[in-house]
Amino acid sequence: MAVYGTPRTLLMCVYRRDKALCHRGLKDTPSLDQSVPTCVNIARTDQHATGLRLRATTLTQQAGHVPGPLGERLRDHATRLRTDVEHLVRAVNQLTAHNRQLLHALSQPNLPVRALPTQPHPDRTE
Repeated sequence: MAVYGTPRTLLMCVYRRDKALCHRGLKDTPSLDQSVPTCVNIARTDQHATGLRLRATTLTQQAGHVPGPLGERLRDHATRLRTDVEHLVRAVNQLTAHNRQLLHALSQPNLPVRALPTQPHPDRTE
């Protein structure tokens, strides 16, 4: 697995060529500046969410100084960014809740969930 990212794109790409929407699998690396919001390769962190919120606020402020259709496009883009952040936060909250449930289940004496045995990595000497 290869992970790509730059601060300016506010995302990371957990690159899988066969799933890439940025160039339809024609290259061996992603085109982060051409990312498609619905691509399954996109991953974001809480720092990305903060950056997206800041970018949305900046776009909304800029839209107030730009007349007509351009201002409307800036406002629409800011709305899409805020929606992306809401989806990201919702997913993180759901995963956190599931993780808590699993940790609780694992702490029970009659383990309803069975932990998988750990195996040493074949390339490591421990």
